[in-house]
Amino acid sequence: MNNGTYVCSSHSIGNSTTKVAPDDDPSKTELLEALCHSQTRAREAEKAAEQAYADKEDRQTKKDQHKAGKRRHSKRRSEIRKRAVAFAVGLGLASAGLLLGWTMGWLFPSL
Repeated sequence: MNNGTYVCSSHSIGNSTTKVAPDDDPSKTELLEALCHSQTRAREAEKAAEQAYADKEDRQTKKDQHKAGKRRHSKRRSEIRKRAVAFAVGLGLASAGLLLGWTMGWLFPSL
């Protein structure tokens, strides 16, 4: 308050000036000051809430991307395991066939 003039400023909207005459009620000045501070706190709280929401969304996005990467990686591992098992089974069958054929050759050489 300066010479009966109270200035309430706002960074986002602009400046708002309310003149209070020297003979006005001091409680009116106090009310205007309290209103100004209340509005300022409300704007700051709104900005903080927006920032917190943006941070939460960012963390959630990163978490989702990480999960997608893990799924992709585990799917790749699953494909590799399937192929390795198929190769091992095929090699085992071929080996068993070779052993059986060789054994039959020794048992019945003249056929």
